[in-house]
Amino acid sequence: MADVSMVVTPRGGFGKGPARQLRRSGLVPAVFYGDGVGAEGKAIAVPLAPLSLALIKPMAILEVQVDGRNIKAAPRDVQRHPVSHEVEHLEIVELSESHVREREAAAVAAIEEMYPQGFKN
Repeated sequence: MADVSMVVTPRGGFGKGPARQLRRSGLVPAVFYGDGVGAEGKAIAVPLAPLSLALIKPMAILEVQVDGRNIKAAPRDVQRHPVSHEVEHLEIVELSESHVREREAAAVAAIEEMYPQGFKN
């Protein structure tokens, strides 16, 4: 099960100026790596609000809609602002089903380690 579902959009501009415009509009510049994309990756823009919520959970799994396909992916190499700690750029990597299961198991283990007595409301 994915932690967050989001629709990403392709981005055209590169460099400091276009990246700042994206961030002002509530998007984060990112690069997606997966099947059929190529070694250089695909430049995309990701909505900041759902991404920030997903990154709170350890070993987060994202369901990303890229080119009309729903893909399970994981954030990798998240770059944050040194003062505000907002996400400035990230890489997203497509996950296979076996990697999804491994990440889910690792997330459960991490949460159980954080709360050894169990989490109660």
